[in-house]
Amino acid sequence: MLCVSNLIVKINSFQLSINFEINPETITAIIGPSGAGKSTLLDAISGFNSVESGTVFWGEKSLNSLTPSLRPITIVFQDSNLFPHLN
Repeated sequence: MLCVSNLIVKINSFQLSINFEINPETITAIIGPSGAGKSTLLDAISGFNSVESGTVFWGEKSLNSLTPSLRPITIVFQDSNLFPHLN
């Protein structure tokens, strides 16, 4: 289970505050308008953005102290990773 508990991420004047749980064997979509914090959330879960406070749990283990390479979850960035010749 992925659990995001009282997570606060601050980037300049933007602040993201969020709590949620995702149960195993479920499909979850993150949707919202541009600038709502979707990428910021994914970056924080995968360890690329530092969190102001709160905890990201995988099962019962906190991921906060783990570097991105040691986390069981990651993100594939769109820029420079998609094939421009394919649609």
